[in-house]
Amino acid sequence: MCLYIVFYTGAIFWFVVLFNPLVLLVINLVAPAFAAAMVHTKDYCGKTVCKLYTRLALKWPFKWAKWWITPDLLQNYTIDEQITYFRLVNSSEEALWKLSPEAWARLVKNNGYFPFECLAKGMKERNDLFSALLDLTVSEQKVRALIRGYMEAGTLPKTQAEILIEKACAESEKYASGVVGRILCEYIERCGISREMMENVTTCDKASEALKQAVVDSEDVYLQKLTTKRLFNMDTIEKIDEWAEFCASKKKISVAAQKEMSALQYQMFHRNGHRLDARAIMHMLWYKDKDFAEMIFVNEPQFGILNDKIDFILDKHDYLRPTLQEIIKEVEKDLHRRIYDRQELTEEKLDKMFDCPDSNDLALEYISHYPLPKALHKRLLEPKNEGALQFYISQCWLLSAYQLDTEVAEECKKRGYRLDPPEDA
Repeated sequence: MCLYIVFYTGAIFWFVVLFNPLVLLVINLVAPAFAAAMVHTKDYCGKTVCKLYTRLALKWPFKWAKWWITPDLLQNYTIDEQITYFRLVNSSEEALWKLSPEAWARLVKNNGYFPFECLAKGMKERNDLFSALLDLTVSEQKVRALIRGYMEAGTLPKTQAEILIEKACAESEKYASGVVGRILCEYIERCGISREMMENVTTCDKASEALKQAVVDSEDVYLQKLTTKRLFNMDTIEKIDEWAEFCASKKKISVAAQKEMSALQYQMFHRNGHRLDARAIMHMLWYKDKDFAEMIFVNEPQFGILNDKIDFILDKHDYLRPTLQEIIKEVEKDLHRRIYDRQELTEEKLDKMFDCPDSNDLALEYISHYPLPKALHKRLLEPKNEGALQFYISQCWLLSAYQLDTEVAEECKKRGYRLDPPEDA
């Protein structure tokens, strides 16, 4: 009996002192998180008292009220208030999916708080979240991590592809080259879209002409890639003829299609006068074999080493650098032989000569006997060919056949070269 009396007396005292409205108001002003946690603890308060105080607390300014908010009430607050609540009060997955689409997009645009797989799955199921993320992308004109990862993860549901088209068309009214428009084009190049969706873009009154043309070009990239993959094996006469016609009919074959080529396709690609893009070379050196690398080193300008990134990739496989050096050595040896035999070289051979590390010495020997085609005069301006350039200028003092191209001559004047012959020449 005494224990019961003590317990209930303490409970009444505890409730009167801590849980009367005035005391709780003071506690809430000083430590709102503690007050909310105490009231929402079942050991301290029943459902009725908790509900009463929560209803009263939600009428206070947000600074104090935020600690009393439950996730199901979040969409009654502004975007900034929802984000503040999530960051300071409740960062649970339940709260994440109760945010308004606009607040959700701003909060997770850089893949923060939760794994990408979790965010992507939720966005795949809710078109409003995808739409809000695109709206944010339009307003910022910046591709954030989440939208980039989501677009690269696979094909979109039909409804979301339609939303993407709608947003891109609306964006093009304000931005001639908008971010969402580029996202749409990249998606078409990678995954393609239906004929119906293509017509939705090309016939849309809102869409700019620039966007319409970009979408048509992107579809062409996608179709080129499909054609290349379909003809990859080249195992029938019909496929060989079709690929030959494809290479002959295209002024430019897309990077996406170039990356898909087999060795035989590449040979026909090269014979039709096409050259690999630097991005395709990087891909092929990384993923193809030694034989393919040899063809690139032999056929492409500058032996395929078009930039520092490609040079870096040469360390990916042990055979790449030795193979390249061996091919350069063979090319230089062949050029030395031809030049010392006084052969007049074709423009293609001369261009390859300027690609060689020993180009200055080779050029000096060659131009001692033959002038260069004007199309190659610019290559004399390369730093490694300075000696050959000076000698060529001295030749042009005496021989009309060695007159420099007008544009190259102007550049030489800017660099301080004397183009007029000395008085005693």
